[in-house]
Amino acid sequence: MTNASASLPSQFAIAGGPKYEKDFEETIRILQDQTRPPFYNKKPRDEDELKTVIHAICRCAIDPFVQRERGGARVVGKECRFDFSLFHDRDALEAKLITESYRANKIVSEILEDIEAFGDSQFSNLIFLLYDSIGDISDQASFKRDLEKSNIRLVIVKH
Repeated sequence: MTNASASLPSQFAIAGGPKYEKDFEETIRILQDQTRPPFYNKKPRDEDELKTVIHAICRCAIDPFVQRERGGARVVGKECRFDFSLFHDRDALEAKLITESYRANKIVSEILEDIEAFGDSQFSNLIFLLYDSIGDISDQASFKRDLEKSNIRLVIVKH
């Protein structure tokens, strides 16, 4: 272990380290708790603005070595890249912004495509952060139930 990594807090343990499972759960909690406050007075303009905020949260509170637009796999001849790579390609993070009422239905299709690509990727875990700026997802539990697995999680942030 290098001096730089030895001085990092335990939440930055890499894959296979003693805090592996806790890191995944802690990542979920941090994203859930810290994504909404930057948009307290206004909704995100677009997905790029949301991703910029998520990148800052990841870099400051989750993984200082977060990478953008990384990894993925080829699915039906198309390369799939995930928005963020955390913990040296252990976790992939995909951000989605819901701004119109039909968007939640379209996002389910996008999530299913991403899950298919995730199966062929180097990542161990996949996190979807859905920022629902219009309250389109009324029943979060059932929305999550159909898509989540032990290594695939949805974080729904309501505006």
